[in-house]
Amino acid sequence: MAGLRARRRAYEAERGLVLELERRGWWATRVPASGRRSGFDVVAAKGGRILFIEVKARLSGEDVRIDRWRWEEVLSEAAKAGAEAHLAVRLLPDEAGEKWRIRPLADPDEVTATHAVFRHPRTAPERWMRLGDVLG
Repeated sequence: MAGLRARRRAYEAERGLVLELERRGWWATRVPASGRRSGFDVVAAKGGRILFIEVKARLSGEDVRIDRWRWEEVLSEAAKAGAEAHLAVRLLPDEAGEKWRIRPLADPDEVTATHAVFRHPRTAPERWMRLGDVLG
C-alpha cells in the first residue's frame, strides 16, 4: 500500500509540474515509467531550450537522494540531447504562492558511492531557485 501511495504522490507531482510548465508557455510531458526507462520524469521545451527534469515531492525537510547510477544516466542523456538537467522539488506554497524549487542536477551537495544528495530547500535555500527564475 505504501508503494502505491508513493507512486501516486510521484505522479501527482510530475503532472503538477507539467501543468505549471504549460501554464508558463512551455511544451511539457511526463515520461511514462521513468524509473524503468530513463532517469528523468518530465521533458519540457520552449524556444530551443530543452529541459530534462527529475521531480520529487518533499513536504517534510527530507533531503533528496538519487541513486548514483540514475543521476549519472540523466546527466548523460541530457548531454546527448543537448538538454539542461534539473531537479525540481514540490513544496508547500511560499508567501508568493510558489511551490516549486529547482536547481541544476549536475550540482549536488554531496556524491557518495551510491547516491547524489541534494539538501532540502529549507535547509539549503541558497542552493535552490524558484521555477520562474530558471524558466525565464
